[in-house]
Amino acid sequence: MLITAGSVYIQSHEVGSEKILDDIISMMKAVQNPLRGLFLRYYFLKMCKDRLPDTGSEYETENRGVKEAIETIHINLKESTNLWMRIGGGRDKAKRLK
Repeated sequence: MLITAGSVYIQSHEVGSEKILDDIISMMKAVQNPLRGLFLRYYFLKMCKDRLPDTGSEYETENRGVKEAIETIHINLKESTNLWMRIGGGRDKAKRLK
């Protein structure tokens, strides 16, 4: 629900997208269930991919640009990988390395 509301709030341009995206990312870390966390992070990317600050985008500000958009995606990918490892997605790789 927060991601949907945050996405609409970014689209309204009342507050800069950087504050809302940072808040959403920090709130997603509180999800305890790894499977729910993965679905939540996927939903975040689907809802906010067009609202990330980009060069020439309407969401670009003087403080945020392409570098920050890439950092946001990188943080999301890193956390998704950690959740995937908690589910057990890394067991096969660990066995192959032995």
